[in-house]
Amino acid sequence: MLGKTGAGKSATGNSLLQTKLFKSNNYGASVTVDCKFGNRCLDNGKKLVVIDTPGIFDTRKSNLETSKEVIRCIGLSAPGPHIFLFVLKIGRFTQEEMDTIQHLKDLFGENVVDYVVILFTGKDSLDIDDMTIHEHIQHCPPDLQSLVAQCRGRIATINNRAKPAELAVDVKAIIDLMADIVRQNDGKYYTGEMFEGAERAYQEKLRLLEEEKNKKERELLLLILLGL
Repeated sequence: MLGKTGAGKSATGNSLLQTKLFKSNNYGASVTVDCKFGNRCLDNGKKLVVIDTPGIFDTRKSNLETSKEVIRCIGLSAPGPHIFLFVLKIGRFTQEEMDTIQHLKDLFGENVVDYVVILFTGKDSLDIDDMTIHEHIQHCPPDLQSLVAQCRGRIATINNRAKPAELAVDVKAIIDLMADIVRQNDGKYYTGEMFEGAERAYQEKLRLLEEEKNKKERELLLLILLGL
C-alpha cells in the first residue's frame, strides 16, 4: 500500500486483514513510520500479505528517508509484490496527490502501472453526494483521469468505517480485483530487476535536472556580470 500521509493506508490494511494490526487515526497525521506487514489466509487457501508503508510527504521525515523505507518493502514481500495499492482519499485531488503519484512512478518505474490498483478511501462521501466513483473521476483533474487510464481502469473503493457486512463487500471486491490482475499478469510480480532499472532511470532524470539547473544558474550569473 502506497500513498501520501492521511490517505487511509493503515485503516485499509486492517480492513483487508480483518484485524487491528496497523495503527491508524482519523486526524490526517501519519502514524506509520516503518514498513509493517501482516497476513491472513483467504477462503481459497491462499495467503494475503499486506504491507503498510510510511506516507509520502510526511512532515516528520524527508521523502528520501521515506523512499528508502518504502523500497525495503520489496524485500519483505518476496516473492512479490504482486500488487501495488495506490491509496487516495476521495475528495479534492490536489497537486500534492499528483506529486505523490509521480514520485512513486519515478521510484518504481513506469512499468509499475501493470501492477497498480488505485484504491479510493472515504467511499461513504460518494453516498452523501449520490455519486459513483466513475462519476467522481469524471469531475477530477485530467492528471488523475490519465492515471486511471494508464492503470486500465483498475479502481476500487472502500469505507473503512462501514458496518461489518458492508465492509466485507468492499474487501471482497478489492481482493477479487487483485486476483484478476495477478491472473492477467500470469502470476508475474514486480521484481528487484525492475526496480534496479527504475532506479537507474530515476538517477539519470535527477542528473539531467541538476545539469539544467546549473546551466540556468550560469546563464543568470553571466547576465548579472554583463549588467543585463
